[in-house]
Amino acid sequence: LVFQQGDEVWLIGRRNLNGSGDYDLGWDRYAPEVQSLLYELDYWTHLKRCAIWRVDPESLAVTWLTDLPSRGDTCFAGILDDGDGDYTIYNYTNALDGPDLVWVKGQLSPTIINRVTFHLPERISRRAAPRSAAGAPRATRATSRRRTPARPRRSCPRSSFAW
Repeated sequence: LVFQQGDEVWLIGRRNLNGSGDYDLGWDRYAPEVQSLLYELDYWTHLKRCAIWRVDPESLAVTWLTDLPSRGDTCFAGILDDGDGDYTIYNYTNALDGPDLVWVKGQLSPTIINRVTFHLPERISRRAAPRSAAGAPRATRATSRRRTPARPRRSCPRSSFAW
């Protein structure tokens, strides 16, 4: 998901927590079909996050800014521009208060839609994002209501933070 605020370009996408974050692991010594299978296995067995990235519109370089509250099978985000730098993101994820699942286990587990509101001031790339001790955005409000396939639909869990 790509969006723009002023002259800043942003990307919301899945982050692979395999050390480098790369899908292409540089394992060129294997035949292409074996290499592809090994890359898939590596991807399936690592933790994931839904993250916000800054995109340099000139070079198209992508720089990680922060992770949204997310884990397991995650990051099919939608965004609403609420005006004046305020945004609401809806994101598919495994339960935020449950175990931190590798992606393939997350695929087989219940999911929720999480709602995150945040404020993105102009020229954020010139400042550091505030972070908790664990490196995640600081939440200013959160609820734990969630929806699983076995439960009736409820309102989305909500987290708020500002940079």
